[in-house]
Amino acid sequence: MALGKAIIKEPKILLMDEPLSNIDAKLKSQALEVIRKAHQSSKVITIYVTHDQNESLALADSLIVMEDGKIKQSGDPQEIFDNPNSVFVASFLGTPPMNIIDVKYIDKKIVIETEKDDVSISVKKEFNQKALLVGLRPDKIFLEEIKDGIKVPVICEYTELLGHDSYCYAYIKEQRIVFKLPNKTKLEPEQKFDIYFEPNSLFFFDKDTKERIY
Repeated sequence: MALGKAIIKEPKILLMDEPLSNIDAKLKSQALEVIRKAHQSSKVITIYVTHDQNESLALADSLIVMEDGKIKQSGDPQEIFDNPNSVFVASFLGTPPMNIIDVKYIDKKIVIETEKDDVSISVKKEFNQKALLVGLRPDKIFLEEIKDGIKVPVICEYTELLGHDSYCYAYIKEQRIVFKLPNKTKLEPEQKFDIYFEPNSLFFFDKDTKERIY
């Protein structure tokens, strides 16, 4: 009702400050559809403020990601999701968010410490930093061996069922990661197994500034 009253006044700009923060999950999806249709029909420039990244991706034509009152990245939502410019943006967008892992850079290789032998990955780009952070989206991690894939041993912490999808929370030594499980895959707490990912699916961040460098 409040949205309708605001649109009837034909404002030049409409500000919505976390309008769905007190709505339960079931009603939220319906409310998002109402807001989307209202915006499309009115064509009013709408500034929508939210801490819920799912809302931002669902509604935005143009997205601004802010941290401590400062703009970290702005532009097309899909472009920002695909190419985050910092650890903050990478960790904010995505459900679950991007995994961020500490690595070392030695002799044109990044090194991931594991419970077994360290895993070395050759990289084409040279870095000045000796310590880096790499990002890896949960949907880029696999349980089955893939062509040219990197194998990393992990230990399962627990699995989480979310309707049709289930996720595994695991550890690479002491570093926690999460990834989507194939259908009907069963893993037990403390179970040891291997994961696989492609080297070109990694994002590289400066460990000190947290800014993306590659």
